[in-house]
Amino acid sequence: LLLLPLRLFRFSLGVVFNQKAAETFHRDPADLARITRHFFYRLLATGVLPFAAITVLGDIVFQVVLGGEWRMAGVFAAWLGAFFFFRHLSEPIINLFNVHRRERQMLQFQAVLLGARAVVVSWAAFFHGSVLNAVLAYAVVSALGYVWLTGHLLRLAGVRAVKPLVHAVLVMGASVALLCLLRSTFAGTWFPMP
Repeated sequence: LLLLPLRLFRFSLGVVFNQKAAETFHRDPADLARITRHFFYRLLATGVLPFAAITVLGDIVFQVVLGGEWRMAGVFAAWLGAFFFFRHLSEPIINLFNVHRRERQMLQFQAVLLGARAVVVSWAAFFHGSVLNAVLAYAVVSALGYVWLTGHLLRLAGVRAVKPLVHAVLVMGASVALLCLLRSTFAGTWFPMP
């Protein structure tokens, strides 16, 4: 469910961006920043509502659509919402590594992220004895990793990354806060919890 929007945008819009980015990099490298910034904000506009809705309403949606036994899967999906939101912002522009001939950086990023995930999930599972803590730790580390990756890709394109990243965090945060208020009004709880 969380991968559906990613695949849709990566394989449709991402292919067009990747071709345009490669052409621009070879024709007019200075223009790559403008194209990337514009595409980033388009991804932000299209992704914020679906991922905010999953983050706040995941348990309710899963329970209504798939049945009561799927409620916990909806809680986990909600906890992973921020990670998938930033993955949505970075994956369609990930070809910038290829454009700049820095494919090794992607491998290094994935290796470091895998190591960080293994450490925090092991720590949460073994020292706290909780699958819930392990999933939450995985979600937090993954979200932070993809925030960094998004910023790195923007910088690689020549975009000053702080403003777009802060904008993304604020827009997502405001959307989640509004949906939490609505959820509280209608469901009696603020956020999906076990």
